[in-house]
Amino acid sequence: MLLRILKFYGAFLQALGLIAGLACCITMAMVAVNVIGRYVFNMPFDGAFVYAQSLLTITVFFSLALTQFEKGHIKVSFITRRLTGRLGGAIEIAMLVLGCLLFALASYATLLFAIESFEVDEQVFDSVQYPIYPIKFVVFFGLLLLAIQFALDSLCAINNVKSHEKGN
Repeated sequence: MLLRILKFYGAFLQALGLIAGLACCITMAMVAVNVIGRYVFNMPFDGAFVYAQSLLTITVFFSLALTQFEKGHIKVSFITRRLTGRLGGAIEIAMLVLGCLLFALASYATLLFAIESFEVDEQVFDSVQYPIYPIKFVVFFGLLLLAIQFALDSLCAINNVKSHEKGN
């Protein structure tokens, strides 16, 4: 059952990763259009900076959980790699559970922040008027997905289930 959940969740994260990649490509194209428009035609792309900020947020937070799923985050293991057996396994499980709790709390705090932003209809007034609260919900969603991935990794470690490995 856990492997089926991991497979489904992994496919969902892959889809979000594609959206993150698309957001990155759109950001690059928009910045290029803005630079060309500003310096060649003296007509900058109104709102390019605000839109780029939002797209960057989507790029980062839609890919966080996928990176954890693929075991792509940086690990500092100069102490833990020497630990084997039960102690090493217990420390790994403790760190995964701690990661889950940390990102669950961060997602909860971000949700409260996003709800408050929605309630006051927080806007950016630049060359364009742009609501901020949808992007704050993206941050919440990305952190929640990362907490869920840490929870799944914890369950895999506890049950000694081999989850998705980087490069497979």
